Amino acid sequence: MSIESKVFEKLFTADKVELASQKVELALLDDAANLSKLLKSLNTQIKADGDKANDLYSKVSQNGEKALSAFSQASKLIDRIDQMFRDLGQPANDPDYTELISQLDTVLTYRKRYNF
Repeated sequence: MSIESKVFEKLFTADKVELASQKVELALLDDAANLSKLLKSLNTQIKADGDKANDLYSKVSQNGEKALSAFSQASKLIDRIDQMFRDLGQPANDPDYTELISQLDTVLTYRKRYNF
């Protein structure tokens, strides 16, 4: 093999290695660009959903505070109704009374579930 052919062989081999190396680098940069786009999209969605969640949590907290205030009033009313039924010697089985107790239970359930 002549010196000229050896030189050309080395040049072509070096170029191939260099091109392969550059392709790997470009592929890595493509991966970085794709992941960057994905994260940007996800971050936008997280922000939008997070803002909605914060707004909803604020509404739940406000309504929860109102429910706790009504709960306090309802508890006092139930005590008075219980006393009235005991004084009359009757069982407390009025539908409105039992519905009020059911709603109080629901407030307690929601208070635990939604942290207000």
